[in-house]
Amino acid sequence: MIVQGGAGETKHPHGGQNAADIGFCRASCYGDRMTWRVKSEIYIQALVRRVYAAQAAAYVVRRGDSDAGGMLIRINRLDGCSGILTMFTDMQGERGWRVSLAASTPDQEVEAFLEREVARDPDVWIVEIEDTEGRRFLEEKIDGAWE
Repeated sequence: MIVQGGAGETKHPHGGQNAADIGFCRASCYGDRMTWRVKSEIYIQALVRRVYAAQAAAYVVRRGDSDAGGMLIRINRLDGCSGILTMFTDMQGERGWRVSLAASTPDQEVEAFLEREVARDPDVWIVEIEDTEGRRFLEEKIDGAWE
């Protein structure tokens, strides 16, 4: 049984304190459409498995808040340059990714960017994907110029 909580949040009647508690459902303030939110930790675990299944490498460089931490994905082609994608939620409640640094950004600039982001948001997750082909392994839309 699911009960409606305050501020449009749907809650499990037992407080969601069980092993199957992988996310929450929230009504958007832009309509009655309900959107399912997977916890950050679960999303990151699935991404890492997807990368390994494609014979590439992925590392959780920094653990953030397990429930709702922001996510930064570093795509490293192992040629001295990397790119950064930042997770965002659009006005319709859909998850997407924004190019924060293009794939051709020198690694020193990428490291400086990541340090600033961690200082600004200590709950952020950082995942590094090492793939010489530069594959991103993300299913959601990507906004911005990657190359």
